[in-house]
Amino acid sequence: MADYSKMTSGEFEEALTDIVTETMTVGEMLTIPGVYEILAEEFNNSVLDRWAADNPAKAYPDAHDLKCDSCGEYFSIEDPEDEEELGNVIHVGNECPGCEDGTLRKVTS
Repeated sequence: MADYSKMTSGEFEEALTDIVTETMTVGEMLTIPGVYEILAEEFNNSVLDRWAADNPAKAYPDAHDLKCDSCGEYFSIEDPEDEEELGNVIHVGNECPGCEDGTLRKVTS
Protein backbone atom coordinates (compact mmCIF):
# COMPACT_ATOMS: atom_id res chain seq x y z
CA MET A 1 0.00 0.00 0.00
CA ALA A 2 1.25 3.49 -0.84
CA ASP A 3 2.39 5.90 1.88
CA TYR A 4 0.50 9.15 1.19
CA SER A 5 1.89 10.98 4.24
CA LYS A 6 4.62 12.57 2.11
CA MET A 7 2.16 14.03 -0.40
CA THR A 8 1.95 17.83 -0.12
CA SER A 9 -1.30 19.73 -0.50
CA GLY A 10 0.11 21.25 -3.70
CA GLU A 11 0.76 17.79 -5.16
CA PHE A 12 -2.77 16.72 -4.21
CA GLU A 13 -4.24 19.85 -5.78
CA GLU A 14 -2.26 19.34 -9.00
CA ALA A 15 -3.42 15.72 -9.32
CA LEU A 16 -7.02 16.67 -8.51
CA THR A 17 -6.98 19.47 -11.10
CA ASP A 18 -5.61 17.12 -13.75
CA ILE A 19 -8.20 14.43 -13.01
CA VAL A 20 -11.13 16.85 -12.97
CA THR A 21 -10.14 18.60 -16.22
CA GLU A 22 -9.56 15.23 -17.93
CA THR A 23 -12.87 13.70 -16.89
CA MET A 24 -15.52 16.41 -16.41
CA THR A 25 -17.07 19.38 -18.15
CA VAL A 26 -18.09 22.46 -16.17
CA GLY A 27 -21.72 21.40 -16.57
CA GLU A 28 -20.96 18.00 -15.05
CA MET A 29 -19.09 19.63 -12.16
CA LEU A 30 -22.11 21.78 -11.38
CA THR A 31 -24.19 18.63 -10.84
CA ILE A 32 -21.97 17.50 -7.93
CA PRO A 33 -23.95 18.22 -4.74
CA GLY A 34 -22.91 21.55 -3.24
CA VAL A 35 -20.65 22.72 -6.10
CA TYR A 36 -23.34 24.83 -7.81
CA GLU A 37 -24.25 26.53 -4.53
CA ILE A 38 -20.62 27.32 -3.70
CA LEU A 39 -19.88 28.73 -7.17
CA ALA A 40 -23.17 30.64 -7.33
CA GLU A 41 -22.37 32.33 -4.03
CA GLU A 42 -18.76 33.05 -5.00
CA PHE A 43 -19.62 34.53 -8.40
CA ASN A 44 -23.03 36.04 -7.56
CA ASN A 45 -22.11 39.68 -8.25
CA SER A 46 -20.25 38.81 -11.46
CA VAL A 47 -23.23 36.81 -12.71
CA LEU A 48 -25.60 39.69 -11.96
CA ASP A 49 -23.28 42.23 -13.63
CA ARG A 50 -22.93 40.05 -16.74
CA TRP A 51 -26.70 39.52 -16.96
CA ALA A 52 -27.36 43.26 -16.64
CA ALA A 53 -24.78 44.03 -19.35
CA ASP A 54 -26.24 41.38 -21.66
CA ASN A 55 -29.87 42.36 -20.95
CA PRO A 56 -29.94 46.13 -20.37
CA ALA A 57 -33.55 46.54 -21.49
CA LYS A 58 -34.65 44.02 -18.84
CA ALA A 59 -32.21 45.21 -16.18
CA TYR A 60 -33.03 48.92 -16.63
CA PRO A 61 -36.59 48.97 -18.02
CA ASP A 62 -37.25 52.63 -17.25
CA ALA A 63 -34.04 53.97 -18.78
CA HIS A 64 -33.73 55.35 -22.31
CA ASP A 65 -30.67 53.26 -23.02
CA LEU A 66 -28.61 53.46 -26.17
CA LYS A 67 -25.80 51.20 -27.33
CA CYS A 68 -23.04 52.09 -29.79
CA ASP A 69 -22.92 49.58 -32.63
CA SER A 70 -19.16 50.12 -32.96
CA CYS A 71 -17.65 50.12 -29.44
CA GLY A 72 -20.59 48.50 -27.59
CA GLU A 73 -20.70 51.20 -24.89
CA TYR A 74 -24.09 52.08 -23.32
CA PHE A 75 -25.44 55.60 -22.92
CA SER A 76 -28.62 57.10 -21.49
CA ILE A 77 -30.64 59.80 -23.18
CA GLU A 78 -30.91 62.74 -20.82
CA ASP A 79 -33.67 64.48 -22.77
CA PRO A 80 -35.74 62.12 -24.94
CA GLU A 81 -37.25 65.09 -26.79
CA ASP A 82 -33.83 65.79 -28.35
CA GLU A 83 -33.93 62.45 -30.20
CA GLU A 84 -34.18 62.26 -33.96
CA GLU A 85 -35.68 58.83 -34.56
CA LEU A 86 -35.32 56.81 -37.73
CA GLY A 87 -36.69 53.35 -36.98
CA ASN A 88 -34.69 52.09 -34.05
CA VAL A 89 -31.68 54.29 -34.92
CA ILE A 90 -31.29 57.41 -32.82
CA HIS A 91 -28.80 60.04 -33.83
CA VAL A 92 -27.51 61.93 -30.83
CA GLY A 93 -24.92 64.36 -32.13
CA ASN A 94 -24.51 61.98 -35.10
CA GLU A 95 -21.77 59.99 -33.38
CA CYS A 96 -21.04 57.92 -30.32
CA PRO A 97 -19.65 60.11 -27.54
CA GLY A 98 -17.39 57.21 -26.51
CA CYS A 99 -15.63 56.24 -29.73
CA GLU A 100 -16.93 59.07 -31.98
CA ASP A 101 -17.46 56.49 -34.70
CA GLY A 102 -20.54 54.29 -34.24
CA THR A 103 -24.27 54.83 -34.48
CA LEU A 104 -26.30 54.80 -31.27
CA ARG A 105 -29.26 52.43 -31.30
CA LYS A 106 -32.09 51.89 -28.86
CA VAL A 107 -31.56 48.89 -26.65
CA THR A 108 -34.39 46.42 -27.09
CA SER A 109 -35.08 43.26 -25.14
